[in-house]
Amino acid sequence: KSQPNRNHFIDAILNGSFAPSVSVLQHYIKRMYGSHVVVSQTFKSYEELAFASMAMDRAPDNLRRHAILTSLCKLCLPSWGKKRTNTQLKESNIDAIWTLIRIIHTHYEDIFDEWHPILSTLDQLSSISMSSKKLPDTYAN
Repeated sequence: KSQPNRNHFIDAILNGSFAPSVSVLQHYIKRMYGSHVVVSQTFKSYEELAFASMAMDRAPDNLRRHAILTSLCKLCLPSWGKKRTNTQLKESNIDAIWTLIRIIHTHYEDIFDEWHPILSTLDQLSSISMSSKKLPDTYAN
């Protein structure tokens, strides 16, 4: 009897804090892209929020899962929805790609309609040059 109450409590916390959490995470990534430490920790938080959202609701119409994956897909690209071959990826774009791949790898069975933005993102990434002298050596491996 306590398990349904606990799940209801956790679900209420997720519902109340989800949108503001995603907004804060997006803000950190977009405004503090010069600080690798802040960006990498923010993406870890993104991943944890995605895991919590997917663990609590495995239904095909999970709006939190859709929102977090779509938001993350947008962060993977320098310009979302526009196939521009002359753009370069920033460190934060590559960190977003790694985060998206980890989430996909761990939760591939929980992803439903979100495959469309994910595959669209990967398609757009295929036309962008992945090499850049501006990226630190940590991304060469």
